[in-house]
Amino acid sequence: MKIPYSSICLIVGMATGLSVALSQIVQRPSPLPNDAIALVNGHAVQATVYEQALNALDQERRREVTTQDRQDVLNRLIDEQLLIQQALKSGLAYNDRTVKNALVTAMLESQRMQAAAEPISEDDLQAFYQQQPGLFRGETRYRAGLIRVPYEDNKQAALERANTAREALQQGADFQTVADQYHRGGALNLPDVLLPQAKLSDYFGPALAEQISQLQALQATVPKPSRSAWLIAYLYEKQNLAPPAWAQLKTQVEAEVRRRRAEDLLATQLRLWREQAHIVVANDLTGQ
Repeated sequence: MKIPYSSICLIVGMATGLSVALSQIVQRPSPLPNDAIALVNGHAVQATVYEQALNALDQERRREVTTQDRQDVLNRLIDEQLLIQQALKSGLAYNDRTVKNALVTAMLESQRMQAAAEPISEDDLQAFYQQQPGLFRGETRYRAGLIRVPYEDNKQAALERANTAREALQQGADFQTVADQYHRGGALNLPDVLLPQAKLSDYFGPALAEQISQLQALQATVPKPSRSAWLIAYLYEKQNLAPPAWAQLKTQVEAEVRRRRAEDLLATQLRLWREQAHIVVANDLTGQ
């Protein structure tokens, strides 16, 4: 990807100011890490970043890069490192929402790239494919409805009402009639069309969508607890199409495996960081 030179270069001032800055940069044959072109307060300016900046300059100016150009790029990268260090010292990374979002996004991408670098064998892909019968096999489509039974003041009593509603559906009662009697919480705006598994997950959530995929038509799932209500999904219709060849599915399966590995890696890292961190939470937020 082409990186505009202007986006990686900081304005360092007039020529007089630059000459003063240059006089303060120590150039001596002190040991540097193999991948560093300079150290700024012990933090490396990576050689790859330096080369990217030179390449961007070369593409923008379309002339041979001079020795002075190289020195200018190095000075600007050093200034950039100084600004980053001062931003961290000032607490900008903790207090500025834009900076925090950028750091979190970069960290998540780092975790994703780490997971993506791990090899996945053909056996691993096949095993995952076999374990997810409703996720990849063919273009199975589902038309489903949802009944929401709120806990209100008594979660157990709400569960009894939800079980009664499900039993009525299992015995062949009309879905809309049962929904009119037990559903609370307003219209759910679910599309009354056949949906593929991925779209089903978007509307019902992955766990409930997986339960729906195991149903036969005109069956209902057992009540599933949510934050404030018991949820019952009802499958009106299920359409099974011929499964595609493995060669067509392999890319999708690999992408899903890598996505889940990245999530697992992040969850593991967060647990470790929590164990190592000193965290204090206000009592009124935890009820303790």
